[in-house]
Amino acid sequence: MKNLMKVAFGISFVALTSLCVAQPDNGGPRPHKMDAQGMTDRMAQDLNLTPDQKAKVLEIHKSHMAKMDSLRKVNENNREALRAERRKIDDVNDAKYKAILTPEQYTKYLEAKLHRGGKEHGEKPQN
Repeated sequence: MKNLMKVAFGISFVALTSLCVAQPDNGGPRPHKMDAQGMTDRMAQDLNLTPDQKAKVLEIHKSHMAKMDSLRKVNENNREALRAERRKIDDVNDAKYKAILTPEQYTKYLEAKLHRGGKEHGEKPQN
């Protein structure tokens, strides 16, 4: 009987813990998966950026993070507006990347963006 109680308690504990962990955090700012430096380091590694390119990309990423933080505050209850504004920022950033990267690097960047786009932003990549 004691063993049955221990097993039942263990199963209950695991089930309740899983439910608590699975709940979304609706309070406070959403933590970034990666900061501007981390994003730049990943991009530098993936695209073999020069030091000059890396410095310029870091500035784009810092600006992007600041704009997105501001947009999240303004549009915290309007996901569609946030998504639309993010797309505008992404389009501007893409133009900046195109000016900084070589044609080969830019093509590789677009391929990587398309590949991870749905996973990062909860959207299906657009054709």
